[in-house]
Amino acid sequence: MTWFIVAVAAGILMVLLVRTMKQYEKESAAAALEQVTQLTEVTMGLEKRIQNLEAIVTAVDAGPVDSEVESEAAAQKSTQRQRSRS
Repeated sequence: MTWFIVAVAAGILMVLLVRTMKQYEKESAAAALEQVTQLTEVTMGLEKRIQNLEAIVTAVDAGPVDSEVESEAAAQKSTQRQRSRS
């Protein structure tokens, strides 16, 4: 009779263990799915920012800049400002 009680107790413990493991697995899967969803949203946001930056780059003329021409233009603007203040 003692063996029967031990076997039933062991069976009950096994059932409880299996139920606990299934519950843990379900909760872990839900948490992982939530993290994947959040990462997907972040990735989509970053992809949108990349597309916006690529659009800006293609819109800007990336030709070589002549530094002398820019320096002369800046000097002329500076001179004009000084004259208008006087």
